[in-house]
Amino acid sequence: MSVDLENLFLRSSNPGQHLTQYRINFPLLCNGAINLKPILIDGSYETDETRCEHWQCNNTYTRCDGFLLCEDGADEINCPDSYCPPFHHPCIFFNDTSVLSCLPINRAGDGIIDCVGASDEPKRCRMSDEYKVYERFNCFNDTQCIDTRYLCNGNQNCKFNDDETICKNHTGFWQTLCSFSSSTGIERDDFLCHLGRWYPKLARTNFLIRNMPIYPLLLQTTTTTTTTFTESVESQVNPMENNAMINIQNNNDPWLCNQGVPIQIGIDRNQFKRICLCPPSYYGDECQYENQRVSLTLQIQATSGRRNVFVFIIILVDNGGQIQSHDYIEYLPTVDCKTKFDVYLLYSMRPKNSSKAYSVQIHAFNKITMSYRASWIYPIQFPFLPVYRLSVQLIIPFSNAIPLKSFALKCNHGQCYNYVNNQSLTYCLCQPGWSGVECTKQYKCECAPTSICFDQSICVCPLNRYGPRCYFHHYSCHSETCMNGGQCIPGDERRRASRMNRPRCICTPEYFGNQCQNRRREKPTELHISFDKKIAIPASLFIHFITIDHLENPVQNSTVKKIGFDQNSLSMKTSVIFHIAFADISKTYYLLVLQSQAVISSNISTKIVPSHRCASIFELFNESISNQPLIKRIKYYHIPCQQRHDLVCFYDSTQICLCDLSHQANCFDFDHNVIGDCKKHNLCENDGHCFLDDMECPTSFLCACPDCYYGTVCQFSTKQLSLTLDAILGYRILPHLTFSQQPFVVKIAMITTIIIFCLGILSSFFSFLTFRTQKTRDVGCGLYLYASSITSMITLCVFLMKFSFLVAFQMKIIRKDIISHVQCRILDFLLRFLLSNFDWLNGCVAVERALNVSKGITFDKAKSKRIAKRMIFIVLFVTFLTHIHDVIHRQLVDDEEAERTLCITKYSSLLKIFDNIITIFHFSFPFFINFFSTVFLIIRATRIRSNAKKDETFKRLLREQFLHHKHVLISTTLLVLLASPRIIISFTSGCMKSARDAWFYLIGYFISFIPSMLFLIIFILPSKLYTAEFNKIRKELCKRHN
Repeated sequence: MSVDLENLFLRSSNPGQHLTQYRINFPLLCNGAINLKPILIDGSYETDETRCEHWQCNNTYTRCDGFLLCEDGADEINCPDSYCPPFHHPCIFFNDTSVLSCLPINRAGDGIIDCVGASDEPKRCRMSDEYKVYERFNCFNDTQCIDTRYLCNGNQNCKFNDDETICKNHTGFWQTLCSFSSSTGIERDDFLCHLGRWYPKLARTNFLIRNMPIYPLLLQTTTTTTTTFTESVESQVNPMENNAMINIQNNNDPWLCNQGVPIQIGIDRNQFKRICLCPPSYYGDECQYENQRVSLTLQIQATSGRRNVFVFIIILVDNGGQIQSHDYIEYLPTVDCKTKFDVYLLYSMRPKNSSKAYSVQIHAFNKITMSYRASWIYPIQFPFLPVYRLSVQLIIPFSNAIPLKSFALKCNHGQCYNYVNNQSLTYCLCQPGWSGVECTKQYKCECAPTSICFDQSICVCPLNRYGPRCYFHHYSCHSETCMNGGQCIPGDERRRASRMNRPRCICTPEYFGNQCQNRRREKPTELHISFDKKIAIPASLFIHFITIDHLENPVQNSTVKKIGFDQNSLSMKTSVIFHIAFADISKTYYLLVLQSQAVISSNISTKIVPSHRCASIFELFNESISNQPLIKRIKYYHIPCQQRHDLVCFYDSTQICLCDLSHQANCFDFDHNVIGDCKKHNLCENDGHCFLDDMECPTSFLCACPDCYYGTVCQFSTKQLSLTLDAILGYRILPHLTFSQQPFVVKIAMITTIIIFCLGILSSFFSFLTFRTQKTRDVGCGLYLYASSITSMITLCVFLMKFSFLVAFQMKIIRKDIISHVQCRILDFLLRFLLSNFDWLNGCVAVERALNVSKGITFDKAKSKRIAKRMIFIVLFVTFLTHIHDVIHRQLVDDEEAERTLCITKYSSLLKIFDNIITIFHFSFPFFINFFSTVFLIIRATRIRSNAKKDETFKRLLREQFLHHKHVLISTTLLVLLASPRIIISFTSGCMKSARDAWFYLIGYFISFIPSMLFLIIFILPSKLYTAEFNKIRKELCKRHN
């Protein structure tokens, strides 16, 4: 293919020059027409028609399109509307130009012209000029190709006049017979016309599903009926609206009352007085004066709480806390998300006091739960303006604001909060009956009992009440107002002429309408996704839906769904009409659905299997190809499908490609970087990705958490080196279910806890009795073990309490109260403190024994006991001091969506580093002390014996010392072995990536308590002295029992 690319831009425009700037469109690649402007790469120009050696001319987009792309025309044979038999092309032979004949495919593209105009050798005219797309008629015995529109025009354009001799009596052939809207009905004439009709194929430039394997094979489609009720809220007339309360005078004078409403008030039967009802922006007898005011335009979005109703108290306040004016609006997320509210706030004095600073404060309350949600502040930045215009957009926080514990502002009878839009500013939310900047002014609350006293003159009414003091009842909602499970919301009585005055309905997802009276015609598609055993189930799953439209580029809709910790599959509903669906697990793609017809109201069961994984181009090509620019690299994309017949799909940085049944690639644009930031208001913590349920009117959101984080907003972390039971099992315990219905891991954990406690408490108790005797405490080692046995008993009791509290609390057997807060702060702290004590005391035992062997007969027992008593106190003090921060920063945190309350620590970055250092210190040092003390003891004892017995070999003496000190070796070795898994887990795992890893970390957690459970086996049974004392005590207990 010879193309003059350097002179491309110098050519005059013609009908065939459909060039785009740089967008690479897969269907237009290597189709015989240049559609992409040349790109200079490595000194040569590249287009969509260069380097097409590996491109198959007979493909999805060239098959039966009316244009012979293959040299032998293989892409145009056996087509549905073909005039000729199989494996033949239409042809007008030179010996009989009056009829349309057929030419076998083996004679096409052989370099010999058999048909008039060289229709069997399309390459001849294409080689002459790529851009003159209508010049497809090759003159007889000549290299010249002429425009097909010049056929039969009465003028000789070919040397031998063959462009006219084939026309019979037709003049103006193209104009009269070859318009796109007509046909001659004669195959020969239609064929000649068709020679110039190949370029409209460029209209088909978008992705098509053709010749594709269907997956899954069985698809159930369901239909739903629609039930319509003719009643509507609009048809319900409020009887009060039929009674005229006031005579409104027709305002024929546009200047009368200056945008106000003139009314007449009867003084007596014959005398009336006209007055003006002024809008907020004006005042005076005839509304002739303009008010100083703040004009507020407000738009609100809620990211959660589809069935919530919020009320926003809007106040204009000065820097002394004096409220100038106030108003309120009621907000229903499912209805008012696009509504812009206009509010006028007036100053209490005319003119306003210019010496004061003013601000607009907005306070949000949930009208259903009657709880405070959040506040915003907007200072009046230009107080000299008579009218200050303010436009704000509020994003309602996901959960209620949390009061600050430490703050500069002193709230005497209230709680301190941050403003949402300015975290550096704080304010006091006063208790009912108190007001002022610091809640120091007392007043009598005159609001109705079920309402909230926000200020002396402001009441927040519940859902069924209204009025300045919330004493009026709403009667607009009744049993028939909202149907099919819809929730009725009373209208705003202040807006009698507005739609907001009518009751409104919050419908369930299956229904819509003013009264939720209409069932949606198209039932959402139900998608049931299961996982192959070889694929780890993620905490959340990205799903990309691809909708195919032959007139448009494929449309990508991406969503994310969470997978419960106790679930092995995912079921979801979607209203998206789609053809293809991909599962995305950490940027690894799996084909879920591939259908030639759009998926609408279907029930699909599919499975994520390894064989449907989309490979990366870096797996399929070597670096010399995979690192090339896309315009060069994409020309090789048919090769993977041809070489690997099991390949379903693959992808690069901008495309996803499917392999069809002919083992050819079919690619489309794909956005791999779907941004989950909830329209730049990311509510997820710790770099979680936020996704809204609706981009226009969001009512809920979902967070896709990174590894090591979990929770509704990714607020919980498992990055601590010492994981707690809350982090490991908190989300595995199901609320509102009996213990028999709990997951298997919870049952096993309970059984293991009981076994550890029962065996451990017996072991520790007998050890405690053993080391109570004076004989076992004649040296410091006995004192350490005595303290360690006590520590072991307390540890096991606290461990059982912690597990029992966790299970009962998560199962909702006990409620959140002061006891829950106390156990959260104390129990986890005690477990960390006691386990560290136990490890350090055992380390002291190892050091004591090493010193005993090292000093031999010079070992001072009395001094050893004195040092032991001091060391026990020091160990207790140091471990307590290094863990006290855990008590201070541990708290109960609610996860409302998951119905969980977890006991977690919230550390600053510096404190988290400190905690990790402390954890490593308390893990590692006792471990290494035990290990090196044991090695030192054996080597030292062997050297002492070697000096005394010169004739004995060192190897034999070493064996003797192993046997002599086996009780020390056994106990120390067991401690080292039991501590090893904790050390390995802490340093190699980094974090628990998801709650599905519970088994691995649960085992590591339980291993921490095995030394306490095996105290008797580790320290008493290996020692002859301690075993003798233990047997003596056991016999005494048996005698007492008998």
